[in-house]
Amino acid sequence: MKKQPFNPTIFYGDPSHVRRYQSKYAKIFLPEETVLDVGCGSGTFLELLEERQVHGRGIDTIPEVVRNGLAKGLHMEVGDALSYLKKKKDKYDGVMLSHVIEHLSPTDLIKLLDLVFKRLKPNGRVIVITPNFRDIEVATSNFWLDITHIRPYPLPLLKQLFDYSGFSVISLGHDPDTGGGRPPYTRVLSFARYLYRKIRFGEYSGKGDIFLIAKK
Repeated sequence: MKKQPFNPTIFYGDPSHVRRYQSKYAKIFLPEETVLDVGCGSGTFLELLEERQVHGRGIDTIPEVVRNGLAKGLHMEVGDALSYLKKKKDKYDGVMLSHVIEHLSPTDLIKLLDLVFKRLKPNGRVIVITPNFRDIEVATSNFWLDITHIRPYPLPLLKQLFDYSGFSVISLGHDPDTGGGRPPYTRVLSFARYLYRKIRFGEYSGKGDIFLIAKK
């Protein structure tokens, strides 16, 4: 029997949780604007954009998730960010990079930011969401559950990379609605474990993902 390719999405987050925390980012964009969602996955962010009458376009490297998105009527295609942005000459009002940059080497990330800058319209916005390595659970376990992760990008480094690429950073920090920022637990035992980590590790526990919003 032929062995199937390993599925790197096995530990992806619950789509309903993704929808809850990404809804505030969708509100950054206005009706009739055009936004590219890089690494769009199941298309949750594209659905949020559609609900706001924003024209969402998505790309992902996994054909199966793109097929699923197309079946839902979303505008998605298979492709990697660097090749797609080099080939396409479209201009965008916004670019979403949610859990994308940790899959790139520093050299490729700088190339990606340069391409995003070129493809954004004047005052176009870019949003980055990426794992927070100051969270001990992320650093010691969760980050490494995805075999396609290459390296983390701490917030001070991320800001320097955006400054270097010519962006103006609007906002940055850790998102309390993601990861372990708020205890998503219903069972007493799980909540007790959450409290134990918070007491023991303090500021290094429950930080959630980091985000950065910048404009051209």
